Amino acid sequence: MTPKILIILFLASLITSCGNEEKQSDAYGNFEADKTFISAEAMGKILEFKIEEGDIIKKNEIVGQIDTLDLYYKKLQLQSQIEAVAANFVEINSQLEVQKQQLENIEIQKNDIQEIYDIVIHNKTIRVVWSVERQLVTTALVP
Repeated sequence: MTPKILIILFLASLITSCGNEEKQSDAYGNFEADKTFISAEAMGKILEFKIEEGDIIKKNEIVGQIDTLDLYYKKLQLQSQIEAVAANFVEINSQLEVQKQQLENIEIQKNDIQEIYDIVIHNKTIRVVWSVERQLVTTALVP
């Protein structure tokens, strides 16, 4: 092939490629859009959703409704558990008071027994007076 034929073929292909009748773009470049994230304050099944893509909404506008019945029941359950723990706390405090009184009684009995032990160690005779419930009431030295 001669260089003339190659040039003619090149020009012919160039002319036919520019003859496209399709509409060309008016602008080129990067287009940016603002992303907006929408979230719910509670999770659950969506019962109603009043907006469509492209709708303009205002800040804090209510656009739907979510079924939060499960969350409500969980809240009630937690409240009853809190009340039960609080009631147990009162019961534990009263049991603590009983235990403190029993400790005090044991300390008194320990001191009584210690006195008797000290008397026996020193070879003295003692008389022990018992109450009806068989608890030590008094100790006394017998001459």
